Amino acid sequence: MDQPLTISAVGLLLLIGVFVLSLQTRIHRIEKQLEAVLRHFGISEPKAGEPSARVVELARDPQRRIEAIRVYREESGVDLRDAKAVIERIARDQGR
Repeated sequence: MDQPLTISAVGLLLLIGVFVLSLQTRIHRIEKQLEAVLRHFGISEPKAGEPSARVVELARDPQRRIEAIRVYREESGVDLRDAKAVIERIARDQGR
């Protein structure tokens, strides 16, 4: 009675493994295509932890610092405290 259940479980695991491998292959192909598109349009991704040009521009304007914090959080995924520190550093480095 355990043997058919074991065979079914192994078969299911094999199917899941094939499906995951298929998804990984598709993701890899899509990432390569995205890289080609970004290169074509001259768009470079900011390095990890480095604020984008948009964030830097917003941070330079004292009236838009809250927006800069929000945008930086969306782009980087950091928490509010860390985003605020980055924006304050950018503003301080700009001499404002």
